[in-house]
Order: sequence, then C-alpha cells, then structure tokens
Amino acid sequence: MPAIQQHILNWLYSVLTSEYHDVNRTYGDVAQALSQYPSLSPRTDVHTFDNGTSALLLHITGTLPVIFRGTTYRFPLSIRVPYAYPREAPLIYVTPTEHMVVRPGQHVDPQGQVYHPYLAGWSTFWDKSTLVDFLTILRDVFAKEPPTFLWHHHTS
Repeated sequence: MPAIQQHILNWLYSVLTSEYHDVNRTYGDVAQALSQYPSLSPRTDVHTFDNGTSALLLHITGTLPVIFRGTTYRFPLSIRVPYAYPREAPLIYVTPTEHMVVRPGQHVDPQGQVYHPYLAGWSTFWDKSTLVDFLTILRDVFAKEPPTFLWHHHTS
C-alpha cells in the first residue's frame, strides 16, 4: 500500500480533534482507506443533513476502482464522515462527472446516495464496521451493478 504523505496525516488528525467523538478510531479508519485507495483524498466541507442542520465534516472524494466485465472503471465517490463515526455510518454518494449519469439500482438512489445492509446495520455493529471493509463490499456491488453510465449528448 502506498504511504500517505505525513502532512496529510497531520492535517487529518488536526481536523478530527475539533469535533469528532472518537478521534483515534476515525483517524485509523480514514488513514487505512486513503492508503488502500490512493485515488481518494480528504478535505472538509459543509454538509447539510436532511433535517436542515449543517456541519463541517471530513469529506473524502475521488474514485473507487472496480473491475466490470474485465475492464477497470473508476467510479467517482463522495464520502462524508459524521462526527459520531464509527458509531454512525459514513454517508456515501456516487458523484458522476459531467459526462456521466447516475444509474439508480438496488444500492444507489437517483440522487446517487448509496444504500446497503452493511450501512443499515453499521450502528449495531459499529465496533466491527470499517470504511475499508465497506469500500471492499462496494467494489463487489458496483462490479455487478455499475452505479453510473456515460451520457452522450447528440445534437441534431
């Protein structure tokens, strides 16, 4: 696994110490995900929840490599890590580029939000649930049912 640059790890730790309930576990899980998936990168962003409240959350963006029919595709993801992580599941969205469209399916809604029994049961099994484990599951899910497709705009 590629090493993460120390300044990124330092930044990550400093971000987590302000509001996150379990700094060490969140730091460990996120660092492991960034190491295993170098196409992901961290930042912070304001997230507005369904109830209208907003919070400055750790936001991991990038692509998840998935093998579909023998070819590796990189599906764009947005992962928002709530303050209560790991007791609360991350919010995961497929974020299509301008040339892609979300393909709603069993695990992705029309807005790109990802749903899965692993996420639904996260709060019950929070001590065993990790971001890397879910990304591994998500790669299998997307290999069977890709979450996006290319959109070709034809002008006449």
